[in-house]
Amino acid sequence: MFFKQKECFLLLIFCLQVFATLRLLDLSFTDNNIQNNNQIMARTCTNAVQVSFQTKNCNQNPLNYVQLTRNQEYISKSFQCRSFQVQIVLDVFFIEADLSNSKFKVSLQNSANEQVIYSRIYKRDDLTQNSGMICNNFFDDFEFLTISSTINNLDAKDFVINICFDPDDPDMEIGIRNMLIYDSCYPTCLTCNGPSKTDYLTCFDNQSVQSGQCLCISEQQYSETDIGCRQECDRDYSIANQDKICVQDNRIKSKFTLFDNSVIPLSNQDRYQPFIFLADIFHPKNTDLIYENCNGISFIGKFQFSEGMLYQMDLQNSVKFLRIRLTFYLFDFQESSKIEIIYDNQIYSRIIKLQQNDICETSFTLLRIEIIYSLFNSYPAIKIQGQLQEVSESWGFRNVTVDTGFCQMNCVTCLDNSKCSSCEIGYQLYRNQCVQYLVKGFYNLNMTLEEISSYYDTFSTLSQNFATQQKFSFLNNKIVLGGLLVWNDGSFTKTWIIQKPHYAVSIYFNLTYGDGYTGSFYYKVGSPTNGYQGPYNNPGGGQNLIGRLSLENTRFFQIHLDNFQNNNLFIELKCQAISANIKQGFCAISDYFIIVHYCPPFCQDCISSSICTTWQSGYTSSSCQSNQYLNFDQQTETYSCNNCVQSSCSICISADECVQCFSDQFQLTNGICLCKPFTYLLGNTCIQCNRYCESCFGATSLNCLSCIKEFHRSIQQNQCLCNPGYYDDGINLICLPKCGDQIIVEEEDCDDGNNDPFDGCYQCQFICQEECKVCLYGKCYSCKDNYYLVEAINKCKPICGDLIMIINEQCDDSNNHVFDGCHHCKLQCYAHCLKCNQGICEKCDEQNGWYLTGVNCEFICGDGILAERQEQCDDSNLNPFDLCYLCEQECSQHCIFCQIGYCLECEIGFQYVDENRQCIQICGDNLIVENEQCEDHMLQFFQICENCQFKCNHNCNMCNFGKCQQCKVGYTLINNECIEICGDGYVVGTEVCDKLIQNINSDCYNCNHNCRSGCLVCNYGICQICKVGYFLEQFQCKPSCGDQLIVDLEQCDDGNLIPYDGCHNCNYSCEINCKVCLFGQCTEMDEPNIIDIDNEDPNSITFDCIPDCKICNQNNICLDCGQHFQLINSKCVPICGDGIIIEGLEECDDGNNLPDDGCFECQFQCSDGCVECQKNSCKKCDKEQFILDIQTGKCLEKNYDQNNNDTDYSISEFQYYTNFRCGENQLLIDNVCVNQCGNGILVNHYEECDDGNSLGGDGCSSFCNIENSYKCINRDGSLSLCSFIKAPEFILNILSDKMNSTQIVELTFTQQVKLYSELMFEEIAFFTFTSKTQYLLSVSYIQNISIHLSYPKYQILIEFIEPLVDPILQVDIAKSIIQNSYEQDLQDHQKMIVLGTPFVLPETAKKQLTSIVQINDVMLYSMASVSGLALLTGNAIMFFNLLDLLQSLSYIKYMQYQFPPHVTEFLNTYTKVSLQPIMNYFQVDQLLAKLNGGTLPYQISNKSQKKTPVNSLNQIYLINAKNKVQTKFQNPKTYTFFLREDLEKVLKVKI
Repeated sequence: MFFKQKECFLLLIFCLQVFATLRLLDLSFTDNNIQNNNQIMARTCTNAVQVSFQTKNCNQNPLNYVQLTRNQEYISKSFQCRSFQVQIVLDVFFIEADLSNSKFKVSLQNSANEQVIYSRIYKRDDLTQNSGMICNNFFDDFEFLTISSTINNLDAKDFVINICFDPDDPDMEIGIRNMLIYDSCYPTCLTCNGPSKTDYLTCFDNQSVQSGQCLCISEQQYSETDIGCRQECDRDYSIANQDKICVQDNRIKSKFTLFDNSVIPLSNQDRYQPFIFLADIFHPKNTDLIYENCNGISFIGKFQFSEGMLYQMDLQNSVKFLRIRLTFYLFDFQESSKIEIIYDNQIYSRIIKLQQNDICETSFTLLRIEIIYSLFNSYPAIKIQGQLQEVSESWGFRNVTVDTGFCQMNCVTCLDNSKCSSCEIGYQLYRNQCVQYLVKGFYNLNMTLEEISSYYDTFSTLSQNFATQQKFSFLNNKIVLGGLLVWNDGSFTKTWIIQKPHYAVSIYFNLTYGDGYTGSFYYKVGSPTNGYQGPYNNPGGGQNLIGRLSLENTRFFQIHLDNFQNNNLFIELKCQAISANIKQGFCAISDYFIIVHYCPPFCQDCISSSICTTWQSGYTSSSCQSNQYLNFDQQTETYSCNNCVQSSCSICISADECVQCFSDQFQLTNGICLCKPFTYLLGNTCIQCNRYCESCFGATSLNCLSCIKEFHRSIQQNQCLCNPGYYDDGINLICLPKCGDQIIVEEEDCDDGNNDPFDGCYQCQFICQEECKVCLYGKCYSCKDNYYLVEAINKCKPICGDLIMIINEQCDDSNNHVFDGCHHCKLQCYAHCLKCNQGICEKCDEQNGWYLTGVNCEFICGDGILAERQEQCDDSNLNPFDLCYLCEQECSQHCIFCQIGYCLECEIGFQYVDENRQCIQICGDNLIVENEQCEDHMLQFFQICENCQFKCNHNCNMCNFGKCQQCKVGYTLINNECIEICGDGYVVGTEVCDKLIQNINSDCYNCNHNCRSGCLVCNYGICQICKVGYFLEQFQCKPSCGDQLIVDLEQCDDGNLIPYDGCHNCNYSCEINCKVCLFGQCTEMDEPNIIDIDNEDPNSITFDCIPDCKICNQNNICLDCGQHFQLINSKCVPICGDGIIIEGLEECDDGNNLPDDGCFECQFQCSDGCVECQKNSCKKCDKEQFILDIQTGKCLEKNYDQNNNDTDYSISEFQYYTNFRCGENQLLIDNVCVNQCGNGILVNHYEECDDGNSLGGDGCSSFCNIENSYKCINRDGSLSLCSFIKAPEFILNILSDKMNSTQIVELTFTQQVKLYSELMFEEIAFFTFTSKTQYLLSVSYIQNISIHLSYPKYQILIEFIEPLVDPILQVDIAKSIIQNSYEQDLQDHQKMIVLGTPFVLPETAKKQLTSIVQINDVMLYSMASVSGLALLTGNAIMFFNLLDLLQSLSYIKYMQYQFPPHVTEFLNTYTKVSLQPIMNYFQVDQLLAKLNGGTLPYQISNKSQKKTPVNSLNQIYLINAKNKVQTKFQNPKTYTFFLREDLEKVLKVKI
């Protein structure tokens, strides 16, 4: 059997080599929370009985580890893979030891033998590391080691890793973490003894060695590491190279999967979708094209002759090539037959023969085809079409997979077929190619020991580091250089060799300061002679990842060496500890990358990626000839100029992409030169197809691939033959219709196979109907009498309504009336008939209330169905008082005139409401009817009537017919009105604040906020703008001393700080020796005396000169000044301009007297153009000529000099365009004007605040929004000042017993609050339960909230109607309604509280309880009467026995048990025999409280409503003895003891 195969143009060029290097096979125990990862744990090393997997947590960090103890000594894991070499790495904690030896062993076992990887016999003296603080600080003996070992020449197809622990003491432990296993073997080898493909021992499938290596069988001709020979490579990230080895390729990924199940599901549409069936017009058939159950598998088919399928795909633009796989079933396939897979008029195929001669009705051949081709557009169409000859031949297919690919390996985003625009991590984009880093390591767990050791050459101070016996460790799920107990003090050095010409190097790495490392880090790059860079100290912060409780912090380093052409790159990484101690912190390197910036192609020496100083021999640039493209070999990292691959391409830019074709015979499509339509490629020339072919693969009429549909031709055996119904006249290309073959084609109206002119079709054309009068080409244009023409379809229809009955008319009554017996010339029944037969009704519409009576449909009143237009209502009863009677609507009470159930007129004083059809009283009509007390309009002027009920002012607590009887707290009652009391300490009504003492300098005066003197604009006690002569500090105005304005407590203000000039610090001041000083003028001096301070006699009488004076007389007149001062008008004044600042007298001294430089005349001065200055920082500039630099506080002059050569005109034009488009204080971003946030200039339209920075947490967020609990003082165009003010909250407390069916919840606030506007509390507070239940809820206020500040308090009373378990009350308060004194909203607007499970009695039980309590009361009173009668008759024993019985019953409620409410109510009936009324009358509780210091023992305070049964019972004896007093009087001895214990108050009783 022969299958024609044509090589397709592949987008891929594979030059990948495969070596069996060590690769990561398995990793276990690397996460913080360890999973078993299929590891088996057993009781002992010799007993295979499994136990549960045990782990243990470190208390110093979040890590945990696998725990091996005497109860779980052994773990193991099996691996089914081929290896000649195995490498293992793991962390081991040796925890606790005894005086005797314990054993620990790690081994590898295969079918041949067991090899020991690591073994240790140790006891307590061997654990000298003493590093328990890195995991659990209570360990006495602790050692942490990282074990690594490699086993060579393994020759194994499978192996097991065993870890065994034999402890001498039950307290000993072994901890295991970070277990990595590596292995290696060439993919085609079953067993091997080396890494290359020739190091084989045995092959797969018992194949013999061919050409010195193992090859796979044809059915499984691909191979992959750890899998061996296989049918095909994985769909995702895998593709075969030239050696048919599946290698990782991140370009390719699975996209579609079709018909892969054994059963193709049923569907309302075609079951083979999304494929489109291509029928063979010469062999039509009617089938769903699904072959069911061929050896239990269904497939699409069977197809015969030229039948096929079309698959149209919709892909994204970035897809550059496709890989399609199909499985074909070929039945009785002949050698001359074929199946063509066509894309863009080209045949693509890659056939893999799997099996043949299976039995499924007949013999068939099973094929698997794989196709890889580049895309010309994003909507590729694949056509699979057979070219079979015999009826017995057929074919089908199933298991279709489509995988999409990109342009390059390791490329994420492509520019075109060959160029990349972004690469994967680990690769660098260089000339649209993805190249690897020179160094890339320590970024994950996949590193072998050889790779780790390649990152350093030497390390200093070995003795002080590497306590784990390794130079690496594990940190944050990565292998790191250094790390815990590895690197504390010392240097790693490495010299990297760079062979290719380059101009720069970039180095990136992360340094982790571990366990709060206090040392410093240095690095040296480039040459060993270069100096160190550093120190770089621990920046602080971070999180605890490993080791001790201290934190780990990571710092990122990015080093760039420009002009670096040296082939040797030296790197030294150094950590220098303050005191070298490996247990007191560590350093770790991770994410270590080195990128080499290479010279342009063919360049030997360069200074940048585009400037070459020395070219290779034979090259003067990086460009190739026009018929060549620049090729980069990723293996050798070399460039070469290769000829264009496409023979029809004259100019190309890559092996796959052409930019200019050889001639105009070709058309360029997606980088490929294709022949134009109606031609085919032969060598380098496009040859014209046969005139019958649309596309072809040869010049004859037998080489067609597709035909021109307009010529009515279709493909058959690669020939374009006339379609059925047409014939070839041998002259014309277009096939002509064949009339009389009973096949209707486009040019024929009909084809009945005869020439009868009166059967409706004559000469394949329609004839018109009999009713037609004028007919042309089968279309009627005029009708006979009594017919009319329907022009849309050219048909004649009878005229209905002309009183003439013709064919198809049942009647004609010349009208269009409905239900008159004849409608639209058809006999018709009357209305509401569902089944009509020739005008006689057989069934009525009973569903809508119509019933058949004789021949008519009638309604029945009282059936509950409203008959439209016949009944007003139908309520199925004869009750005349329910607004519907005899199917007519009635009206309600107080209606005078009723019509159809709607009241047209109510009684005087009532009005009609449509919603409930009731007459209700009118409130406001000046008529008092029914339950109205008053009329609003009658008393509107007095405002004492609301909703026709008398009302009082809202400040009234008790109101009686509009007259207040009692006011709320804070008000006084005057003439039945509640008037506010200012000065009583209660804030009510319109009062903003209220203090007992009114002081004009306090923050509250006359019950309103007071900002004290000096404030111009006061807002709620916060001053926003001060008067002239004051400055604002902490929202208060203070006198500004030095502004030459005398305000408040200032005596004077001369605008300077010079002492003894009459005014100093805004107080009068005279010379030191002034005897009498009035208003800054000295009126009497002490006796003068000249004093020379430098030559003063120590024994002489001294006088004090004024400060800074060197020589003065007795009148304290200075004659000479000290250093840095000059004498002016007998006074010492600082020398301004000497560069020395005299504190208190000079604000600054810049050594010059130049204005506008920040300091002028030794006083702070803002720059030129400043109009608002604070010290030497400008806050606002003249907007016409200057702009404010927020960072420096200076005004910068706008640049209008167009001749300035240093001006960047692109920036100037952009700034001008920004100002023109947006104006000042805005930026132009993406052609949108955006407000500048953080520049210190508030724009109220866009910002809530602007504090001049972009930091959050200071009151004004980085988005210029006011943050929670902050208050900002804002002024448009100025800097915002924000202060922290705690926001108010509301609190929910339960006051009642949680078992009660009626619960009481108190709602209070943490601050004084008020309403933003006049609203009722019920309008802003909403109470709901999270679970549905029946309840009654009412809200009463202790202190109501108003528009004035107060402490509102509310009580919510909830009465549960039905039982409910732990109901949750949710309280929602509307936002932006309740505010504190600083206008801050509530911090939370929703809170929930869990109420206790209420004990709810049914109504019947409540009635029974009431009856029982009443009966019990009658019994008590009867027993009291009987006992009293017995006492009077001398039967004292009976009296005391009855009294003792009643008293015993009254004790029950004092048991330490919480009785249900109904039981408590019943037990309370027995307290009627207590002495409580007598105790209350004599005020015994008050007396005991006074003796106890104001409260009773265990008394519950008002602030804490928490109540327990124990507290209610732990009272002093007399409290609990109130019901017991009568019993005391039964015995004189008891009575005497009772008096003694009450007086001493020492006996406590707990019942």
